[in-house]
Amino acid sequence: MLTQVIQEEKDNGKTVRFQSIRAPEVVTVNTPLGDGKSRKDLTATSSATLPGEVRIWQPGQKDALAERPAKKDGPPKKNAPPRKKGELEPDQEMQLTVIQFGGKMVANDFRKRAKFYDHIRSIHLPADSPTIPVDLREGDIPEGAVYLEARDTLEVFATEQTEKNPKTGKMEPVQYQEMIAIGGVKVRKQGEFVGDADRVTYSELKGTMIFHGSPKNPARVFKLQGQGIAAKPMEAEKIIYYVKTKTFESVNATRIGQ
Repeated sequence: MLTQVIQEEKDNGKTVRFQSIRAPEVVTVNTPLGDGKSRKDLTATSSATLPGEVRIWQPGQKDALAERPAKKDGPPKKNAPPRKKGELEPDQEMQLTVIQFGGKMVANDFRKRAKFYDHIRSIHLPADSPTIPVDLREGDIPEGAVYLEARDTLEVFATEQTEKNPKTGKMEPVQYQEMIAIGGVKVRKQGEFVGDADRVTYSELKGTMIFHGSPKNPARVFKLQGQGIAAKPMEAEKIIYYVKTKTFESVNATRIGQ
């Protein structure tokens, strides 16, 4: 038997953000923070035959793993109507992230930090609905979609820093997504590359995805060259993927792919 917890944000009856957790056991704890606010922490546990699953559907960049666009200075255009809640920017689309885990998930204020254990599989792709069927095998995923698997753990969290809003001139908090995957990690960005390493980290703030290996077990990245063209691996103790330029840098390389 599966337990499902769903959180939705709606505006005028339209879903603008969706989040669900489904597992054989889900425990939630609400902690009062004062001023009528509270923090919701969750623990979800899978079973030997029923993995847990998390779905998050929200606005995101049109190119998965794309650099967040630079903010434009200056006041908003005259006569331009204010953007409504849930209305997308020109470079945004609704995106779905599905994470499947074989052990458990521990989430501390779920939007800010969640950690998944044991045989994790995840896919991130554009989607018109939060409930579309998703095949969590690497398979034939859409161009630009990102697939990740990790044997041990996957930690996803948000870092916050204060930045100046060029439209208002006020200092406001801005959140950036971070990720740490550990244990036999494999990443595929469809149409661009396939990589594997002991540990992979991603920072939206820094605009990097880093494949961490070791002298005995180097990280590897294959740049996809097109159908029928064999890709040669890049091997190094560390391989850095720069999101903005879609280029790689290797540290202590043992093989340079062509």
